[in-house]
Amino acid sequence: MAYRHILIATGGAKHSLKAEARALKLAQVLGAKVSILSVVRLSGAVEGVLSSSPIEAGALAAQVYEDLQRRQEEVLQDAKSRFEATGLKVQTFLDTGSAGPIIVEKARELNCDLIVLGRRKLSMIGAAALGSVSDYVNRRAACDVLIVH
Repeated sequence: MAYRHILIATGGAKHSLKAEARALKLAQVLGAKVSILSVVRLSGAVEGVLSSSPIEAGALAAQVYEDLQRRQEEVLQDAKSRFEATGLKVQTFLDTGSAGPIIVEKARELNCDLIVLGRRKLSMIGAAALGSVSDYVNRRAACDVLIVH
């Protein structure tokens, strides 16, 4: 089966960059359409804000969100540039929320036939406590999933 539309989920971390590189090679060989998705996850940022006073919390939350969003926009632009430098056409998407469900839904919405994402090196305890985006996507996606280690 030749993949026609690849969704790459990235956050800019080392494991995401490895997944992007693998997806780039696949897209070139297959001539596949490429969509790149980044998700602003607020869980850790929100915890930091909750320790502030109620008055400061609103302004701080807005600033934290803007900083996270700006960072992920940069991640998307960098990834897009790398792909377009090889002649591939790319569309990018930025969303906010829980990464696993958003990745699965975006792949369904775009009719992707492959999702490529990296896997963080979490201990079994860490994966159980934090949850694993790659495990979530692998279990729930309607299309094939390539998890790059």
